[in-house]
Amino acid sequence: MALKPLKQAFGRAQKPAVRFPDKKADPFYTSPEWLRTRKRILQRDGGRCTAVWDGFQCQATATIVDHIKRRRDGGDESDGNLRSLCRACDNRLKEKWDGSRRGDG
Repeated sequence: MALKPLKQAFGRAQKPAVRFPDKKADPFYTSPEWLRTRKRILQRDGGRCTAVWDGFQCQATATIVDHIKRRRDGGDESDGNLRSLCRACDNRLKEKWDGSRRGDG
């Protein structure tokens, strides 16, 4: 029995049942000020994730600088409000599609 190409076997792809609104990127995160701050925080944390799960610090390579208190909730760019995170920990903490925070974020 020969296998059919996926398109032929399953037909046309269905459109998703729910369409989420497109996320608009905040231009602040491409500003020279933020890029300098991001670099400083990653250096401060030694390029390592600072997330703690079940009493253990992650220590994976950090690629993201995250606000502990979100900017829209009054959080600022002070060193005490910023942390370095790896992609996995950021995904665990980040916002859901409706703007609410997931986990302990």
